[in-house]
Amino acid sequence: MSERASATETPVYAFKPSLLGSGVEFRLTPAALEFTAGSRNGRVFYRDIRRLRLSYRPTSVQSARYLTEIWPIGAGRLQIASTSRRTLMEAERHDAAYAAFVRDLAGRVAAANPAAEIAAGTLPLVYWPGVAVFAVLAVAMLMLAVRAVQTEQWAGAAIVIGFWAVFLWQIGLFFWRNRPRRCRGDDLPADILPTPPAPWRT
Repeated sequence: MSERASATETPVYAFKPSLLGSGVEFRLTPAALEFTAGSRNGRVFYRDIRRLRLSYRPTSVQSARYLTEIWPIGAGRLQIASTSRRTLMEAERHDAAYAAFVRDLAGRVAAANPAAEIAAGTLPLVYWPGVAVFAVLAVAMLMLAVRAVQTEQWAGAAIVIGFWAVFLWQIGLFFWRNRPRRCRGDDLPADILPTPPAPWRT
């Protein structure tokens, strides 16, 4: 499903969260966030949104996936993703439309409800134990590489160092983007929103 976000009076963003399920469409009206998911329709007034949380949520198929979670007062959580499932092994990115829509939504929520919490990253109780495990694993892999070099097992050392570098890059990037922070509705961090892929990757 393609996204539709423009400089109209009612910005619209649409995505398909799963391969077999129906698409989801969100609309920013002057007073409320409206949504349609299959046969289900709903409306949440900006003043009734108590929390927004933006995070980087890659999956095995959607490596550049970002997510915005919305907690309205007295209602269930809503989610807006930056990608759509196209096939079992392919996802469609909506980087520019998602970033513009989420920025607009956060600004409207902050203006209508100054007490609303706008946060980036994961919850601290989840984040910091994850960082500790990541650090332990990174040190352990490095020690394996050092041990392999000391025993002149060059092929094994090269393999371990290669895995170590990929591990540091991918998992380290995940933790860097998802560090817990409070945000302003009119100034969302750029690292928690997608950027368009380089021209040679489109």
